Amino acid sequence: MNIDWSLFWHMGGQGPYVWGAYGAALALVAAEAIGLWRRARRVRELRRETVEDRT
Repeated sequence: MNIDWSLFWHMGGQGPYVWGAYGAALALVAAEAIGLWRRARRVRELRRETVEDRT
């Protein structure tokens, strides 16, 4: 299979929009994953503090 990669990346002139949309979606998914990870870490810390306060 012989692919002209410059045509693939350019996508008939729509490449910047397509790849920009993919980039924005990837950035939003990454930001959401980081936010969830931070929130989960904070919940674990609060649970640990609560258990320590009870003893």
